[in-house]
Amino acid sequence: MREQIEKDSTGLDGIANELNELNTTHHTKEKEIGDLKALRIQLEEEIKKGETEVKELRDKLAEERRIADVKNNEYQLTKSLMEQMDGFPESIKFLKKNYDQFKSTPLLSDILNCKEEYKVAIENYLEPFLNHFVVKNNSDAWEALQLLSENSKGRAHFLFWNRFLISAQPIQSQSTIVFRH
Repeated sequence: MREQIEKDSTGLDGIANELNELNTTHHTKEKEIGDLKALRIQLEEEIKKGETEVKELRDKLAEERRIADVKNNEYQLTKSLMEQMDGFPESIKFLKKNYDQFKSTPLLSDILNCKEEYKVAIENYLEPFLNHFVVKNNSDAWEALQLLSENSKGRAHFLFWNRFLISAQPIQSQSTIVFRH
């Protein structure tokens, strides 16, 4: 019986040690499960935050694309109008389309540049001159007039570049053109 008690006591000690090991393992695993749950919650929050950011970026991208489409359409329309020279007299269209020399010759409206707040006033004031070619000298103007006359394409008006004095010093951040008489 004593032997049985010692044997049972040894068995109980072994079981107690095994139970302690299992309890330690159990606590370790429960801590790992808790850590993994916390990590899962953190990752879910980060995913939600990331999805919100992606949605905001997609919305912003869609808005930017709409703006780009509008600007591209405006550009294409302006380009088309410029190529067709819509609103210009036949004489200007004729010279710009048929003679290389006049393709690069600007109109006053092409070179006029000012602050937006003054633009309407300046364009209204200079309106009678906006469709005038700005040529280097009298011979360029005479050549254009002869071409128009030979082809019965009306008349054109000219401003002579050599009669302009361009100010190299900006006045209130704007270049000015001063006429010499």
